[in-house]
Amino acid sequence: MPIDLINVPREITALAEWLFALVIIIFSRKRFKGLRLYGVIFGWLVFQIAYMVGTGYLPLGFWIPAMTGAVLSVTLFIYVTTDMNLTASTLFAAQSFVIAEFAASLEWQFYYFIFNDALVNMPQIYVEYMFALGVYGLIFTFTFLLQKRYSIKRYILDMKQNDMISMITIAVMIFAISNLSFLDIHTPLTGRNPEEIFYIRTLVDLCGVILIYMHHEHHLSLHTKGELNALQNAFQKHYNQYMSSKENLDIINQRYHDLKHQIALIRAETDSVRREQFLNEIERDITSYGVKTNTGNHVLDTILTSKSMICVKQDITFTFVVDGKQLGFMNIVDLTSLFGNAIDNAIESVKTLEDKEKRLIKLTVYAQNQLLMIKFDNYYENALKYEDGYLVTTKKESVYHGYGIKSIKSIAEKYGGTVTINPGNQWFTMYILIPLSHHIVE
Repeated sequence: MPIDLINVPREITALAEWLFALVIIIFSRKRFKGLRLYGVIFGWLVFQIAYMVGTGYLPLGFWIPAMTGAVLSVTLFIYVTTDMNLTASTLFAAQSFVIAEFAASLEWQFYYFIFNDALVNMPQIYVEYMFALGVYGLIFTFTFLLQKRYSIKRYILDMKQNDMISMITIAVMIFAISNLSFLDIHTPLTGRNPEEIFYIRTLVDLCGVILIYMHHEHHLSLHTKGELNALQNAFQKHYNQYMSSKENLDIINQRYHDLKHQIALIRAETDSVRREQFLNEIERDITSYGVKTNTGNHVLDTILTSKSMICVKQDITFTFVVDGKQLGFMNIVDLTSLFGNAIDNAIESVKTLEDKEKRLIKLTVYAQNQLLMIKFDNYYENALKYEDGYLVTTKKESVYHGYGIKSIKSIAEKYGGTVTINPGNQWFTMYILIPLSHHIVE
């Protein structure tokens, strides 16, 4: 029995709408978990199939309102199951709907081409559903991998209302042009027979899918560029701090040596008990500025000395045991950014603690079994904030902050390393492990 090309089984279309909304849900943070989540997901599939099959019996004049209802249903599905706001849910519902339209059209067109007049001794519905699952599976895998790429980059968090308007505009235009032939075949943009009509529909839907992912790639490029600029600014900031601190420390050390000689001359000229006590006090004060950190790495010495002076002003106890010679393979920008960001974050965390005895920061750097271990510890009291498993800034101006941890991870990965964060028992601990086997340690 020949297949009716025009009348695509509506349950097949409903399955496509469910699948490609599910791709979005998989990579989004859920509002709830467990059996409740699975119940909603599969319950919506049943509802959507019933809705699409039911509206198929309506007169043609109800076709557009019925399809609008299908899109709203997809939007509600995404909104209810994820923590997305209505703007993001609408955006991704429009995306899911266009991809579903393409998948359903492509599947049915191939099914018609392969099986028309060929279904003799096999159950038609069985073959129809198995073929649909095969085609949908391929397209689902493709969209799954793309969505995973976008979710890893987390640029989706930047989506705004104008992005929603753009996506809806694409969806409406594609849907209107691809389905125009079903409403009126007497136009320059429509086909005259079923094969032409479906070829136009599939081709237009494919263009819509391409437009959607071009839109995503454009925004991903902007997002990545923004992150790179922010990281580069962080690198430059800490490098500039290093150069400034180096110059200041050179002046302080020179002043220390000058004053030390002056004190020696004064002591040689007069020797009273009071004068001696006064001079000893001055010498002790000056000595505190003249102490040099000696880790074996002059860049790290400058960073740690500079940060130590900041900690003294903030009544923070900063202790470190560092084998700086193990860091000889790092360039200056990476070294200053990694340690500068980590120590700055620790200072931010402890400087507001009311109990000054809890203002503690510890740093350890050593090599063991061809691994470089860098460990930062600081005391904390406020709750840490996470988004999608990532530690994020708790500062109010979050748009200007939050790149510290990203910068540290980026540098560690550059040298083949990893970063592990372990907040527990009011101690925030960050481990950085870098293999030394591929780096020359001076």
